[in-house]
Amino acid sequence: AKSTFYTHTVLPTGDAQIMPPEGNPLDESQTSLIKAWIEEGANWPEAAKLEVRPRIDFVKHVQPILETNCVSCHSGSDPEGGFDLSTHRAALESGSSPPSIVPFHSKESPLYKLTIVQKDDPTLMPPIKEDGPLRKEITETLRLWISQGAIWPKNLVLKTRPKKPTGPPSHDDMELVKRI
Repeated sequence: AKSTFYTHTVLPTGDAQIMPPEGNPLDESQTSLIKAWIEEGANWPEAAKLEVRPRIDFVKHVQPILETNCVSCHSGSDPEGGFDLSTHRAALESGSSPPSIVPFHSKESPLYKLTIVQKDDPTLMPPIKEDGPLRKEITETLRLWISQGAIWPKNLVLKTRPKKPTGPPSHDDMELVKRI
């Protein structure tokens, strides 16, 4: 309670001293982790080095990835592998061996681990037939999001989002769209 490193992260939104000063305030899971670290003595290994990493926003960065690449198979009444990604609770509690997302631990999170297996691995997500594997920058976004606490806005339900075409539209496609 005496550490400004912690107390400034839990100030009310709009307070002039809140940290971080820009963007969304830290989630309770993140501030709780800071508080616990301080209460345990704020051990800082001598070899530890801080690195600047982009702060991942779920709605801006992660939601489009999941809605474009995952939700079409992992939602509804009979989701693939029993893994439902439509809500935060379902994402944490469903699947063959929950939790599929382990906040702050991407290497223990199947949601991330299954996106980085070898291309010929049958557990790859999304599978080859569904345009897998994901590009490196996409899997890195998922890794960073989970490493930062896997913050998912309350009551947000994901819906399938169509994939954007990867190449220039063909004349045939445009004519078909006009007729439809």
